[in-house]
Formats: sequence, C-alpha cells, structure tokens
Amino acid sequence: MRECMTDLINSIKSRKSCIWIKTQEESLTIKDIRQISMINLPKANIVIWSQTEGATIYNSVDNSSSGKSIKKLANIDNLFSFIKLNTYGGTDNNDKVVKPEPNIFILRDYNNLFNDPKSIRFIRDLKEYHKQKEAYNPIIILSQIDNIPTQLTRLFKLIDYGLPNRNEILSCMNETINNIKAVSLKQNKQCKIPTQEELNNLVNSCLGLTIQEIQETVIESFIKFKEANLDFITQKKIESIQKSGVLDYKIPNTTLEDIGGNEVIKQWLLEMKELFSDEAKEFGLKKPKGYLSVGVPGAGKTCLAEAFAGTMHMPLLSLSMGRIMSRFVGESERKIMQALDVAKASAPCVLLIDEVEKALGGINSSNNTDGGVTARVFMEILKFLNDNDYGVYIIMTSNDVSQLPPELTRQGRLDAKWFFDFPKENERKEIFKIHFSKYNKEINSDLLDLAVSKTNNFTGAEIQEIVKNTIRKSFIRFKKDNNDELKEEDITSAINEIIPISKTSKESILALKSYCSNRFRSVNEENDYDDDDECLSAQYQL
Repeated sequence: MRECMTDLINSIKSRKSCIWIKTQEESLTIKDIRQISMINLPKANIVIWSQTEGATIYNSVDNSSSGKSIKKLANIDNLFSFIKLNTYGGTDNNDKVVKPEPNIFILRDYNNLFNDPKSIRFIRDLKEYHKQKEAYNPIIILSQIDNIPTQLTRLFKLIDYGLPNRNEILSCMNETINNIKAVSLKQNKQCKIPTQEELNNLVNSCLGLTIQEIQETVIESFIKFKEANLDFITQKKIESIQKSGVLDYKIPNTTLEDIGGNEVIKQWLLEMKELFSDEAKEFGLKKPKGYLSVGVPGAGKTCLAEAFAGTMHMPLLSLSMGRIMSRFVGESERKIMQALDVAKASAPCVLLIDEVEKALGGINSSNNTDGGVTARVFMEILKFLNDNDYGVYIIMTSNDVSQLPPELTRQGRLDAKWFFDFPKENERKEIFKIHFSKYNKEINSDLLDLAVSKTNNFTGAEIQEIVKNTIRKSFIRFKKDNNDELKEEDITSAINEIIPISKTSKESILALKSYCSNRFRSVNEENDYDDDDECLSAQYQL
C-alpha cells in the first residue's frame, strides 16, 4: 500500500463523507482502497462505478470475489437512486425494503459529469442536507485532476495519490526482479541481478513513472538483455514522458563551460548549485526555486537552462505551454497537473517552461475567451511555484514580458529575473571560439577580431549560424583551391547572409530593453542597458 494512503485511513476513521483522490494509477488506488476497507470497514460493501461499465458490487462477506455487475447503473439517474437507497434505506422498484448498510462508493471520473448541475446537486443533497444514519457510506471520486467544483470544496477531502517515491520504486523494483529471478531459476535460464549501486541508479531512472510502467519496463529489459539495463530503462522513461504530449525529457550533455558570455548569471548559477547540497540544508538554507529569463530571441535563454541541468547532473524536463491548451473540457487542467506531477516525481530536476507568454498571454480575458481555462492553468502553475520544495528547479523563458501576468513575476515566486541582451564584444569572441571548436577549426586572432567587429548586436544563435555558414563557404572554396584554412572572404560572406534580429525587430527590442532596464538583472558582464529612444517603452507597458 502506498504511503499517501495514510490520509485515506485517517479520513475513514474520522468518517469523512466525501473523498477525492487524484491519481494516475486507478487500479492500484482501488486495490489500496479495498485493502484499507477490509481492515477499517470490514462490513462495508465496495461499489466501483464508471459511466461506461455501470457498477460492480463487492460484498463485504467475500471482498475477494469477482463482484456483481449492474450495467444499468451507468445511467446517472439510476446511480443516484441506487446510492440514495443504499445509504438511507427505503423501498426499491420491486417494493423490496432495503435497509441502510455500510458501503464505499468509488466513482471513477465522476467529475466528467459536472457540466450537468444535477450531478453537483445530488452530492449536496445526499451529504449536506440529509441526516447521516448510523451506516457509513463515503463517496470516493477517482480522477486524474482535482477540479473540485466550488460548491463541493468544503465537503471533500482531497488526497493526492502521487507517482511513486524512491522507497516505493525500490520496493517495486525488488519485487519485480525477485519474481523474474524465481521464474528464471525455474526455467533454468540465466539473468543478471543488479548490485545495490546499480539498483540505486535504476531507481533514479524510474522516477516519474507509474508502478505499472516500472514493472513493464523492467520485465521487457530482462527479456531483451537478461538484465535491468539502465540505458534501456532510461530511454523507455523518456518515451513514456514524451507520450504525454506536453513534456520532453532530456539528459543534457552540455554544461555551463560550453556557454560563451553571460558570466554574471553563470556565476550566480554556480552559487545556486551549492544550495542543493546537504551542507546548505544543514546550514538552514532552502533549495532554490528557479528564475525567469526575458530577452532577445536567440540570446541563449534556453541553451543556458540545458547547460545548467548538465552542470547539475539533473534531467531537463521541457514543458510546452502551447501543447497544454486543449479544446476538450478539463483536458488542459489534466495535462498541466500531470506534467507538474511528473516533474515532482523526477526531482531533483530542471523544469524548463519555454516562451511562457504564449500560453498565459490571454489570462486577463480568459473567462470571456476560453471559459477560464487559461486562468485555471495559470493558477496551477502559481500553486506549484508557491509550494515548490520538491527539488524542482524552474526556469521560465519569455520573449515578451508585457504579456506576462504580474502575479508570475512578483518577488518570491522565483529567485531572480534576468534580462538576456546581445552579447558584448568579449562575449562574441568567446562564442565564436566555442562554435568553431565544434568543427575542429582554429581561427586566427585577426580573423576572430574581424568577425567580432562585424557582428555587433548579433545574438548567440546568429553567431552560431554564421560559424556554420563559414564552414560551408570554406568547404566550397577548399574544393577549388585545396586550402582548408579559414579566410576573410569565408567569414565576411557568411556574415552577409544573416539579417540580424536587431534590424528586423529593432523597435520591439528597444522597447523591451527600455522596460527591463530597471526591473531585471543583466546577464552580461557590463550592466549597461542601452538608453535608445526611451519613449518606445510606452509600447511595452504592463
């Protein structure tokens, strides 16, 4: 039984009439409920309902039986009558007297009915106004989300049946491997049992998966490799998380040393790294929450997030806000909750929310334009930021801070707000060196100075593209003159192919820099925002 189900035991002992369990593992949750009821409510019948299958009743006398199926209870009105009759007693359709007896009503995805007001009214009538008899008949709703209607919030106890923690994963892993070992011995087959160190690594690789996913992945690994193969299990985890459609999972292979420029924030991030240590915890320091990065597109906001994750030896989870939003009722809320649950279970990790303004830009008009979906998604993010002591380091990026709600940027939500400007001269030099080294090419100091002088107000991404174009130009020329050294014409021609964003979006960039000058810290060594045309900031007001 999962550790979180202690809350359910306490709720049953205190005779809580309505319980809401948020879970991604419905069958395991039901298994735990039945186990708890056998000990704490041995005389209670278990009634498991869904809108597609109706109800299955497990008699208290034989709780291990296959149960009695009543298909007609798929009809919501029949369900209401059935619950009310078995809770308070009365006469059924056959004039048979039914006495109230203890039941546990497990309603799967009942929240999908909340568009019909009578589904809410029924619970209120049943649990709020009718006098409770001696028989205890709690209603337990199982759902992947916790969108409890406002009218019912005081009636329900919310329990989060979260993804398994390390101890639960270790227990599952040991049980699965021992079962595999027993079968292998019985069939005279060989298999490799992991050492304790290997087992610890396997547990880390399974953080963010459900128990069923862990069991299936480990079994598949033994079938293919005769062992619990770490690389295979990690890849399966990446595939599983990406199937959600809203999260990408990556093990970064870059570090802060691979990033040119941005020295101020790089030094600050190295300080943040120290705060994740046990020594910092003993000193009384809390784990850092993360930061918001705003600035010119292509200035390295996303690259720096990946590099920090690599420096921390943490996985990078990227949340696509655009893919969160859905036209189906309740789907957007389910997706954001599921994504944040995976992030919590994967901790310690870095969670990158890229271009956050694209999803939250319409929050002020959300109630009129999308029925409040954007506002509810935003509230889930704010709640996560407030409660974030899970070891999830959150990095948000934005190219247009004017679209962000002020609640997101206020002090305390995150540790800092950073502005990413165009790289300065010495930073461009460093960026050129890094990217040329990736092609195993050396560039002499004269050519490097030339490249730097011609790329003022170019972004790091544009410089990367210039290097790629330079190598292409060099190769085409090499085929003619058989000289593989870089030449001035290669670099000059490559630079001329790029029209920098500083020209194509000059007005919006000036306005952005003007707005951020007194509100955000600069990632550059020289903290000198340009003062060009301050009047443009009027176009960029919150």
